[in-house]
Amino acid sequence: MTATNVSQLPTQIMRSVRGLISGPFPLIGTLVFLGFLILAIFGSQIAPYEFDNQDFDARQPPDCGLAVLNPFRDGCDHPFGTDNLGQDVYSRVILGTQEVFRLAGLGTLLAVLIGTTIGLIIGYEGGLVDEIIARLLDSFLAMPALLLALVLLGSLGDAENSLFLVLIIVYAPIVARVVRSNVLEIKTRGFVEAAQLRGESRFYILFREILPSVIPALVVEASLRFSYGIFLVASLGFLGIGAHPPTPNWGLMVSDARTWYSIAPWMLEYPAGAIVVLVIAVNLMSDGIRKLVQRNS
Repeated sequence: MTATNVSQLPTQIMRSVRGLISGPFPLIGTLVFLGFLILAIFGSQIAPYEFDNQDFDARQPPDCGLAVLNPFRDGCDHPFGTDNLGQDVYSRVILGTQEVFRLAGLGTLLAVLIGTTIGLIIGYEGGLVDEIIARLLDSFLAMPALLLALVLLGSLGDAENSLFLVLIIVYAPIVARVVRSNVLEIKTRGFVEAAQLRGESRFYILFREILPSVIPALVVEASLRFSYGIFLVASLGFLGIGAHPPTPNWGLMVSDARTWYSIAPWMLEYPAGAIVVLVIAVNLMSDGIRKLVQRNS
């Protein structure tokens, strides 16, 4: 990919978006994902109550079924009911979307940025540097993500900053391996060799010549890491790590609702359903991106 092709990236991105929404399942996944993203951005304006408001009757069942688009109509104060503390489940699920995108989303983004940088450098340099760092990355990949997260949080503490660091340590090595494998093949192409002969800097070659060719595979990997990040954050919240009451963390809400499931199943079903729907949507979108990359490769 030449510098001229780099300038055409916006056009390529628009073409990719059109290809992504051409299939029914990727389209559904993308629309659902965008819906959750809107909730994450405007959740504070959409949620009718604060997440820790306790002015309601405890374990009040949903009073208007699935009519969530107009929660203020007569007789429809709590579309998802209330929990054991009298907190509005509908508001907590909406505000919990902000937690998901802030923790899993930002953590995954940082992991992708750091992993991409590492993968570009070691893949391009090769030799002993590549071997040493690649083996170090393999040592992180040998341990299951949740177990590694528990070990790290046990050492660092379960503060929010520690959770960001855990997501980076868990997922950056995976991203770095994917980027490295692509760089090993791309760096032998003619346009990279031409840039080397022109005397371009290493920074220019990595980020102007090689990186644009890595982006398609990187986008697929980033979407997959985000879906796993949602599960990891929810799992840690379920275990009471990284989130503490009354934080509207979906995993923590599911954990708190277990005791009351027999008499108030809505306390568990709505946050658990939100996790499932968002993860499925991200995976459908990711599958559409993967197929699009395969068609264009």
